[in-house]
Amino acid sequence: MAGKKSKATEAEIVERVNFVFEALCEGVLSRDMFEYVAKKRPEWDVAERTVQRYVQQANAEFKKLAAKNRDREFGKANARLNTLFLRNLKVQDYKTALAVQKEINSLYGLNEPEKHEVEHSGTMGLTWNETRTYEGGETE
Repeated sequence: MAGKKSKATEAEIVERVNFVFEALCEGVLSRDMFEYVAKKRPEWDVAERTVQRYVQQANAEFKKLAAKNRDREFGKANARLNTLFLRNLKVQDYKTALAVQKEINSLYGLNEPEKHEVEHSGTMGLTWNETRTYEGGETE
């Protein structure tokens, strides 16, 4: 008869989530993680649902890192692009300067079409007959 599994300590859970985090970084797919863990860490002896929780916790860490780093990475990208732009202007490489400017525009979302919201309440002021006439129909 198999012994009862002992519950992992908080430190073990942190270590396991870190292992899953690294595996995800290395390209192991979430759907393959249970098999990967069973192969690489058989001593864990955990259920598939437990591994799914570890994957969820690792994904939450990715999300935290992305949010934390987004502003810094945006600033670095902007500074790098501006440096490239200025260097290309200085050597009169206008083609590359234009390409860099397009990247800057993309970074700031300037290439996206503008969205205009139109709010309306009430009627448009056309009667049924006026609408039919406007659409090319005949009136009575």
